[in-house]
Amino acid sequence: MKFKTLIAVVLGAMMVPSVAFAVPFKYDTKYEVSGAFKWGVSGLNLGTFTIDDGSFLYYDSTVEQLTIEIDGKTDSFYSKDINHELDFLLGEAQPKGTTATDGVVDVVGKDKKVVFDYTDAANTKNGLKQIGMYSHDGDIRVRTCKYCYRTVEADDYMVFAKNMNPFIFEDGGSLYFQAWTSLWGNGFDIHADPRFKLTEVPGGTEVPEPFTMGLLASGLLGGAVMRRRKEDEEA
Repeated sequence: MKFKTLIAVVLGAMMVPSVAFAVPFKYDTKYEVSGAFKWGVSGLNLGTFTIDDGSFLYYDSTVEQLTIEIDGKTDSFYSKDINHELDFLLGEAQPKGTTATDGVVDVVGKDKKVVFDYTDAANTKNGLKQIGMYSHDGDIRVRTCKYCYRTVEADDYMVFAKNMNPFIFEDGGSLYFQAWTSLWGNGFDIHADPRFKLTEVPGGTEVPEPFTMGLLASGLLGGAVMRRRKEDEEA
């Protein structure tokens, strides 16, 4: 009798539909950013960009601004062992297919996501909208023609996006940030379609230092990065 009861319990459990574990996106909460993505330029594969620990994402609902600071390294011969930095500054959050309730957005389900505006003072180039700044601390060479190479200068690039506002969505019980990006420099650009995994930081509700707050009026997102680099060198 006990054996038959056990079988009935097991079969009953198998018949109960599984429920996917969901993680909503929360405003005013700090998230760790992790993951890796491939990038390249002019037919040249620049390898895989792997995000370092200490990278973060934070949406401040008071100023309606999304800040993302990402540090990482690549495994390419042309940029190996060089520290790279991607700084994103985006605007108001616009939930799609859902609503924000007390700063929490249910992004579980098909086509549910949080889309972010570009900053009001964003620059444009060839129809693309500026969404951030890219910089690095080493010597990177990229191919501009069959026998042509060029060194990518530090603070040379700005991050632009086309035809797609960056957004946050849920997949398999985890949150992700995604944005098609084009890192524009002098005469050529590096393409990437990064997808970053977000992990909520316990107690991470303190607003990070606004590294680009003063740039909204001027739209020169790269200024803060350049100033920070110079201060580090003088220290």
